Amino acid sequence: MYPILLTGSVDTRGMKGAEFSAEEREKMYIDTLNYYISDLSKRKDYFILVFAENSGWDECRLRKKLDKVNNVRFEYEALSPELFDQTKGKSYNEMLILDLVTERNKSIRDAGGFFKLTGRFPILNLYKLMKEVDKKSGGGIRLYQDCKDHNVYEWLHLPINGHAAECRYFVVGLDFYNKYIRGKYRMLNDYEGKCVEWFFL
Repeated sequence: MYPILLTGSVDTRGMKGAEFSAEEREKMYIDTLNYYISDLSKRKDYFILVFAENSGWDECRLRKKLDKVNNVRFEYEALSPELFDQTKGKSYNEMLILDLVTERNKSIRDAGGFFKLTGRFPILNLYKLMKEVDKKSGGGIRLYQDCKDHNVYEWLHLPINGHAAECRYFVVGLDFYNKYIRGKYRMLNDYEGKCVEWFFL
């Protein structure tokens, strides 16, 4: 199975639209990581859990609060906070994290892809999704992602976007990523309506 990659910015330093304090966000990331560690520890497979963080948060402080189990290897990728651009929002910064971590993380490079997850709250059916992807792809993943592209919310006069890709989780092979996704973070700016969900759709 591909490594599981969680992206994170513990300290968003007042970025517009970012919620919660750094301490609250740290707790969310720790709780989410520990949920996955606990859930995956019950499985027969071996898992690699990569956490890529771009705000310069103390790695030791976070590691000390994580559970340790035999079949889950935790890897921490500390990315330079100098690359974090608060003026462009979450989408730009998250996609930049993906570019950087896929270049430097050996586990992801060796596996040829990754299962990307949001870091602040758990996807409760992660293992089921991973098994489904393995079964349907036969190991030849390009991009596996949920999308919605309909007018139902408009018809019901609800202020919800019915045209967006699901970016809290997706699976992508590196060949596909490098050809179609790498470098596209430069197109994104949440404050101009160019968000990651728009790009993937």
